[in-house]
Amino acid sequence: MSPRVSVICPAFNRGAALVSTLRSVQAQSIPDWELIVVSDGSTDETDDVVRDMSRSDPRIRLHRAPRHGHPSGPCNIGAELASAPVHAYLAHDDHWESHHLEVLLSALGRDTALVYGRAVREDGTGRSLGTTEWFSQLWHPDIQAVNVLFEPVRALWWADAVAEVGGWRESAEGLEDWDLWLRLARAGHRFTPVGDVTARIYESPSTRKHQLACPHDVPLAVFPDPREARAAVRTLTDRRLTQRFLDAYREDTIAWHLSLLAAQQFAIPDGWDVRPGDLEEAIADVVAQEVRVWESLRVTQTADGWRVGSVVATQTAEHAAHIAQLVAAHMPRLSACVAEALGRPLLSGPPFAGRAEHEGAAV
Repeated sequence: MSPRVSVICPAFNRGAALVSTLRSVQAQSIPDWELIVVSDGSTDETDDVVRDMSRSDPRIRLHRAPRHGHPSGPCNIGAELASAPVHAYLAHDDHWESHHLEVLLSALGRDTALVYGRAVREDGTGRSLGTTEWFSQLWHPDIQAVNVLFEPVRALWWADAVAEVGGWRESAEGLEDWDLWLRLARAGHRFTPVGDVTARIYESPSTRKHQLACPHDVPLAVFPDPREARAAVRTLTDRRLTQRFLDAYREDTIAWHLSLLAAQQFAIPDGWDVRPGDLEEAIADVVAQEVRVWESLRVTQTADGWRVGSVVATQTAEHAAHIAQLVAAHMPRLSACVAEALGRPLLSGPPFAGRAEHEGAAV
């Protein structure tokens, strides 16, 4: 029986702990899948664990790869080895609920490139840290460009769509999932969100996504002297101004999202009724949690002087520039507030360039 889904699991030195992750695939309500574990140069017993499980379940396969240090390379290797037209991703420390593949497959039509569900976040003891908020299941290409929205463990996609945009970009900078979603959206592909909770994601400050360098930023203003630039940062981080900035951010975000409700590409899970009042309340709750955004400013010396920039957790400078364009276009109130505080026009967008929640970086 040919598999309907090829599951790709990059793994590195996970050892016996990998067993529970792989068993969550074996527990799926649909049986016609294959699981390709790409060992990224593991030096412990990870390979032996996979081999032992494959002996009793031939749907599980091990492929050993040279060390990459990031999942993009193993994902591309797994995609080359896969035989199903639909691919899924499972991180070596995450788990699926038994209905994960069934639910997402039922929502994956040829009119969409990718579907994604919701997840529960857990700590190392299995204690729940919260469930994906419903607000994050609203999709539009512009929202996707500014917000990460979802992790690949929550998603299912057509393999040919990903191949069409060049596969996973291999870079040690991380954010490879957001980069791939952005390229799919730019190519005109549609995403379909699902309201069901189908995955469990391990959350820890020690995981890779919380240790990314984030080399790109949105430039705000340039100063001739480093002391002036640092003074600008102190101004923008003055807690007496924070509420004013947050109020402007909330008003801009609400107006932007309300304008998207009628957009043709705007997508919500089937059966959901998203009303303007609900959207405004959800955005207000999200903005109230934006407490780390002011930690994302930095000063960089450039040929033009000393630049104050807002760090964005993106893989490429092109993506950072795209964010700057969208934010500048859709956040006029916040832009005006920040420009007034700095006493000069902004070069691009204000220091609220979106939320990168699952990457653990303030933007």
